[in-house]
Amino acid sequence: MSMKKGIILLIICSVILTGCWDRREINEVAITVAIAIDEADGQSDNKYLISAQIVVPQEVSVEGSKGSAPVVSIKAEGKTVFEATQKLGKQSPREMYPGHLRVLIISEAVAENGIEEILDFFQETGN
Repeated sequence: MSMKKGIILLIICSVILTGCWDRREINEVAITVAIAIDEADGQSDNKYLISAQIVVPQEVSVEGSKGSAPVVSIKAEGKTVFEATQKLGKQSPREMYPGHLRVLIISEAVAENGIEEILDFFQETGN
C-alpha cells in the first residue's frame, strides 16, 4: 500500500470511528437510584409491586433547588419483574436509566420464592 493510500485510509477511519454514538443527555433520562420489589396485594392477578426512586435534577443542583425532595417515587404492579418495570417506564416522563442504581430492596416474601429471576433481570438491564 502506498503512503498516500495509507494516509487517506487513516483520515477516513478517524472520521468514521469518532463520536458519541451512545451518549445520553441528563435531561433525556430518569436517573433511577433505588428500586424496591414486594409482593402485590392479593386483590389483583399481579405478582410483583415495584417502587422506584428517580432523581429530580433541578433539586439536586444548588442553583435550581426549590427546597422540595430531590427524588420522586413511582410504583407499578406486574405479573413479572419485566412487566412491572415496563409499567414504571410508562409512568416516567423520561427513559429510566438504572446506571446509577445504588439500592435494590427485595422483600422477604419475594425472596422466599427465590431471587434468581430478579437478579438476572437487573444484571441484564443494568449498567
